[in-house]
Amino acid sequence: LEKPIGASRLFVCHVENSRFVYLHSEYHNQAIQTIENQLMDQWSALLPFPRGTISTYTACAYLEMNGKIEHVYRAIVANVNNGEVEIRAADHGWRKQLPIECCYSGRLRILNKQFADAPFMYVCRFASSMEHYPHFSETAILRRVMPQGSAVNVRCEKTKGTAPYKADFINDKGENIWELVEKIKADEHVVHPCFDLVHYDDKRVRLLSFHVPDGYREELEIFTPFAKGKMQLTNFLHSIISAEYPANFVMDEFVFRVTVVREKLRINL
Repeated sequence: LEKPIGASRLFVCHVENSRFVYLHSEYHNQAIQTIENQLMDQWSALLPFPRGTISTYTACAYLEMNGKIEHVYRAIVANVNNGEVEIRAADHGWRKQLPIECCYSGRLRILNKQFADAPFMYVCRFASSMEHYPHFSETAILRRVMPQGSAVNVRCEKTKGTAPYKADFINDKGENIWELVEKIKADEHVVHPCFDLVHYDDKRVRLLSFHVPDGYREELEIFTPFAKGKMQLTNFLHSIISAEYPANFVMDEFVFRVTVVREKLRINL
């Protein structure tokens, strides 16, 4: 992922924790709207995955259904395990668990070459985020002060490296967001296990334990394709195509895989 240039006014798309803040520019928002509208228009023409072909780092189209509202996103498969598929939104950063059967039933579909653009987002981190493990108590406050869609002024440090990029975050009121988080933590007596020692039966610890969602998992390392992935086109094995599709089927769609390599983009057709 690219690094924001200079001091940039960006928009929050997802706060994973203090180490991974996903951001959009005005250009990103426009490009995402265009590509997701095109995905929605072409959804019925996109092919479902033949059984056995969904694997880690496969890029795909994902259909989100909320009642009668449907939306299509670009996504990357993060993990396939125990009958579930974990995906990452390629242009938004959030993750989601899906039953593998619904993925093969058509909720995930094959992208064509039209949708091969690199992800439209930045990912930055707070300066102190690598000094301690993130914790849900802190993350919950961050998400309150940096809601989705809110504007934030971001200044990245002039250092080399890959995402997430170390940065300072200032809101539209001119407040340093990390200083604001620290003030809220003090006002609400929030316990962070890396810093605070309290009695086991302390009320704050008991209250905190009830506010951690089931299945919550702190991400400590960036999703690898966002840091050093390269897009690669890979066609299906002929045997899989023959088994799943009719003999006269013309294969002009390819599975996009994000290959973790440092050399230039490879396209295998």
